[in-house]
Amino acid sequence: MKAIKLSLVILLAGILFSSTTKAISDPSTKKEKLFRQVSRLIEYPTTSESAEISSVAVEFTLDEKGQVVVTNINGKPELVEYVKTRLESLVTRKMKELTGEKLYYRFIFKK
Repeated sequence: MKAIKLSLVILLAGILFSSTTKAISDPSTKKEKLFRQVSRLIEYPTTSESAEISSVAVEFTLDEKGQVVVTNINGKPELVEYVKTRLESLVTRKMKELTGEKLYYRFIFKK
């Protein structure tokens, strides 16, 4: 009976460990983490004279060093420059799985 209980504990520990390992290295989890970092980085600029609600759509990649490279950006000109400058200042480490992948994000600015 003890051998069966021990076997079950070992089996459950193995299942939990393998699912946790997959979650940590899963690119979709890395992408969600990156998007959280990006959303915290960009705030509505206090100097902006834009309308109450504006948006900026961005396409970007990460280079080998983890630097954000903006490949396409659209929106209000004053917000576009602000978003591009802030994004290109972001360097992410531990995101090797996302290197070279095209990523899309839309910022919604509300005053």
